[in-house]
This record gives sequence, structure tokens and C-alpha cells, in this order.
Amino acid sequence: MTPSGVSKAVARLEKRIGAQLIARTTRSFQLTEAGATFHTRCKDILDQLAQAERDAASGKSNPRQQIRISTPVGFGRLRVVPLIAEYCERYRSVDVAVRLEDRLADLDREHVDLAIRIGERVEPGLVGIRVSSAAFVCCGSPEYLASAGTPSHPDELRRHRSVDFAGAAGTDTFEWKFVLDGVVEQAAQITPRPTITVDDCDALVAAAEAGAGLIMVHRYLAEKSMGAGRLVPVLAEYMAPPAPIWVVSTAASQASKPTRAMIDFLKLRLHSD
Repeated sequence: MTPSGVSKAVARLEKRIGAQLIARTTRSFQLTEAGATFHTRCKDILDQLAQAERDAASGKSNPRQQIRISTPVGFGRLRVVPLIAEYCERYRSVDVAVRLEDRLADLDREHVDLAIRIGERVEPGLVGIRVSSAAFVCCGSPEYLASAGTPSHPDELRRHRSVDFAGAAGTDTFEWKFVLDGVVEQAAQITPRPTITVDDCDALVAAAEAGAGLIMVHRYLAEKSMGAGRLVPVLAEYMAPPAPIWVVSTAASQASKPTRAMIDFLKLRLHSD
């Protein structure tokens, strides 16, 4: 292109964007502040284009994406996090950020793609897919049961101590419910007196192992301790039905292919867990 052609092209560009890009004198040309900024931005775009071409040539054309997951602490630590490595191995271009929290995250406001909910209800406005269920267990340490006695009926809980969990509804919340005369009832009149209240599932199990009292938890939290003999289940024939486990998301999140793939993956793997 000739010098006069370059000058005309620059003039047309300046007219189109409405800013002077080059300060001209009879002897020199110099970029204005707007021109220098415009030049830097254009150079960045060209660099990105060149990188995109290199990625495409090497088979790396898909940009990395991230999925943000919120899950109850206990369930997330024991069931969800161990599965994430398998998902990331299948979907190499996806990063996963897992938030372990015993509260209900606001998916829209906090930019969370999907969440695990445990319980009967799914919040209005969310799409819920049932993926599994969590059985309940009431248990105590062998030392505590040797001292306080092993209850054979929920009515006997009145004379027992307990360790309670203070969590948000829909997370790892454990109500003292039993099947009495064929009906699931919350045993408000026979709930053991809580001597300790905690907001952490590990602390709940640890307190029971130390002999602080009985606990009512989802079975996956106590499985390891029961297998090792540190906790002993009681009242098994009176346990309430398992609580449903849901993967919930917004309708907008489901438009993302990685999010839908994660939902399908969790449905398959948690159901067979």
C-alpha cells in the first residue's frame, strides 16, 4: 500500500470510530493517547487470533470451562469429591470448583452451576433430578451404650443423651424421625437431650465416638466408624425411609454442555454408589 493509501485508510478509520488516532505535522506522525490504546487492543486481538490458530492446529481448539458445585460438607467430602477426578479425566477441557458448605447456596446470585440437596424439597425455580438416597442410622459408641444401655424402642430415648447437628435445611440435617406403628413420625417427645450441638459432620461423629451420646446421621457419615467398631447402630428396625438426594440447577445452567454432562455423570455414579 502506498503512503497516500495508508493515510486515506487511517482517515477513514478515524472518521468511523470518531477519534483522532494519529497527530500529524509536516515532519512527523505520532500516535495520540486514543491511538496508542487502540493499537494495544488491536495487537492483543491479533495475538489471541494467532493463539487460536495454533490451538486449532494442535487439537486444542476448545476453550477451558469451569463448573461450580455446591454440596453439603459430609456428602461432598465422602461421595462427590472422590468422583470429580473421574469426571475431569473424561472431560479434559473442564475445570471443577467444589464448595463444601452446610448451607443452601443461592445458585443465581453466587454463580453456582449445580448443587447437591438432601431432603424432600427442592427450592422453587430450580430444576431437581433425584440421583440417589441417604439412609439414616442412629448409633453410639460401645462405651456409651455399655454405660447408658442399648435402646430397643424409640420411647427409651428419653433417658439418653445425644449429640445434635445444627445445619441448614436441605444440607446434612438429621431429624430424629422413626417409623412408629407404620407411620413416620418426628419423635419430638422422645428425642434425646442434646448435651453437645455442632455444625460439622466430622465433629458430630467424633463426639459420638468419644461417648458423648447417641447421634442420628446419614449412614454414609458413620459407615467407616461402624465398620471399625467405634460406633454401634441401634433401633435399625425403626429408622425412617432414606432421604432423597437431588442434583439441582437453574434452567440457564442446564444449557451448558459440561453442566449437563456433570449432572448425567453424578446421576449414574451416585446411583450405583
